[in-house]
Amino acid sequence: MAIRLSNDESAFLDLARSGPDSRVADFWDFELCEMRLEAFEKYLDVASRSEVVFAKFLAVVWYGQDRYGLDIADVATILDPAARHLVARWVLSPIWP
Repeated sequence: MAIRLSNDESAFLDLARSGPDSRVADFWDFELCEMRLEAFEKYLDVASRSEVVFAKFLAVVWYGQDRYGLDIADVATILDPAARHLVARWVLSPIWP
């Protein structure tokens, strides 16, 4: 049976799937209301720089605080324009899953 996501949870999954690596969305379990920390942290060790920056941004959105050292300068210089647009759109209209 599929769980019903809130509007913010659904928007968060859409955001995660729209970034540099859509597989990053798999690190969140909305049924358990948790982030799969071990898998997420292993991903940070092997992902590209832009994938890491975007994943860290998603963690900020998830936790409501920075736990992984997201550098705003990296957001501006490492992410491609499409990913920067996703971040900017979130800043203008934040969601909190």
